[in-house]
Amino acid sequence: MSIMHPQFEVVDRSNRSIRYLEHGWPTDLCRWHAHEEYELHLIVETRGKAFVGNFIGNFEPGSLFLTGPNLPHGNSKYARIGNIIDHILENFDVDLNAVDAAEMAGMSLTTFGRNFSSVTGHSFVEFVNRVRIGQACGMLYASDDQVTSICFDVGFKNVANFNRHFLKIKGMTPSVYRETARKQLSDKMDPAL
Repeated sequence: MSIMHPQFEVVDRSNRSIRYLEHGWPTDLCRWHAHEEYELHLIVETRGKAFVGNFIGNFEPGSLFLTGPNLPHGNSKYARIGNIIDHILENFDVDLNAVDAAEMAGMSLTTFGRNFSSVTGHSFVEFVNRVRIGQACGMLYASDDQVTSICFDVGFKNVANFNRHFLKIKGMTPSVYRETARKQLSDKMDPAL
């Protein structure tokens, strides 16, 4: 699940099949982006969070990353934002707000909001809602729990708000999503279809 929108980078291929770049920090090259070429990253001096596709993990000296064509990647222009993203992914079901997240990141609310949006492509609230809806999708698909129960399990405070965000993000209600996802699985499992 990639919920960050990468900037598409066009690489000049007019005179070489291999291009070598060496850079430090800060640089415009360290941003969330994608391109048609393969890219090999060797980290030699710094530490932080790497974002490669839907992977979020640590990097340190000696880390090596190979990114494929059109795979969004970047190395957490704001490492503190990466820590907040980890916190959201691990604690999506509890009350999360931008004021507390900004404090955890050691930033003012305005700076945090700008940096969070720059890294993820979404406001803090939008990102949290997308993570919660993603979790709800898995629960709807894999369990027979009632939609109301799932709504509260993923951190929404009321069903109407949950249904509104689910419809906005997935284009269907939670109940229709469950039916559709299960039917698609059933169709794939039945060789006669």
